[in-house]
Amino acid sequence: MVNYLISAYSVNPYKGSEDSIGWNWVLQYEKNYKEGDRIILLTKKFNEKDTRRGLKEFNIQHVELVIVDVPNALNWFREKHSAFHHMYYILWQHWAWLWVKHSGIHFDVIHHVTMNDYRIPSELYKAKGAKVIWGPMGGAQVTPRPLKVYEKNQLVASFREFVNKSCSWNPFYKKALRSYYKIYCINNETQKQISRIVGKDVPLMPELALRDEYKTFLFGKETTIFSKSFL
Repeated sequence: MVNYLISAYSVNPYKGSEDSIGWNWVLQYEKNYKEGDRIILLTKKFNEKDTRRGLKEFNIQHVELVIVDVPNALNWFREKHSAFHHMYYILWQHWAWLWVKHSGIHFDVIHHVTMNDYRIPSELYKAKGAKVIWGPMGGAQVTPRPLKVYEKNQLVASFREFVNKSCSWNPFYKKALRSYYKIYCINNETQKQISRIVGKDVPLMPELALRDEYKTFLFGKETTIFSKSFL
């Protein structure tokens, strides 16, 4: 009997991108459900209508939906001003952590699946006694110098690179990463950066769902297998 928490800021069965990634994790947890397990999906209010509809339509019987959102006074700008998106995400993560802290539920496994932003780790690593997993995530990629001239907004790109580098200097960021049970990365650049910070190798995992027939590939002498279990 295991208590699972899926932390999915973005989740929607009818959309693509991050929303689809979050939903595919819901499907996988449902698929691997064992009798006695408890699976809770934690997301924001903006996702509620479509997610409830999807749980019924796709016959998801073992996933409980919990909605957490920031106070209305801080919530009004979320869908009106995209510039505040990351600010809202940081606030949502804090309220998600407060819900976990005061829920009275001992979670054995907490998996933060979306958003997968290298620069903003989830606060859920603070949960005592839980195996907290982050990822697969990315975002530490840097545009090669010869290609920078083609970037749409070079000022924004330069600022993004600065923020990426500053993560490795931030003691709070490093403490958070070293507190996770496991971290998965979606690309080599992020993997190298995270490995340097935590002081050990971290595995790669694709963030997109794959059909069963594509689970095993042979690349020369190396065989890569995508396994159901990642704990």
